[in-house]
Amino acid sequence: MRGVAACGHRGISGLQAQITIRIRFPNDAMHYAPSGSRGLGLGTSHNDLQRPDAPEYLERANERNTLLCQTESTVALENLEEIAWVPSVARVARAAKAHGQFAGIQPGSVQQAGEWMELGYNAISYSTDIGIYGSALAEEIRQVRDIASRSAGT
Repeated sequence: MRGVAACGHRGISGLQAQITIRIRFPNDAMHYAPSGSRGLGLGTSHNDLQRPDAPEYLERANERNTLLCQTESTVALENLEEIAWVPSVARVARAAKAHGQFAGIQPGSVQQAGEWMELGYNAISYSTDIGIYGSALAEEIRQVRDIASRSAGT
């Protein structure tokens, strides 16, 4: 992770996130102190051999880093609330909103969809095709059974 950051990359994508501890390591590795543990060598090639104002440079560099996570497992979904508050992950929705772009997420419930939208996520992928079809089918079967039980009673 540190090598990726040292090469000038401003983000990491495709990380299979399941628990917060697995995200905190790359988050720390790609951020300078006090936000992380990335090493520092100002005045080298990654900043054109210029010695920038250190506090300003560190703040700006830390703000530019983004960590995109894939949360596709049951364990990840159970920990999604905690994962979303890791600074580099939380920044995605704020940055997208500020630039009129979309930030997508797949919540596990209607309540969670509302919470994510309040944070700035505006491309909501709710449930799955089989989940939606299953819910609709269960509701219609319930209605048919209600009709059948009323018909049997008359």
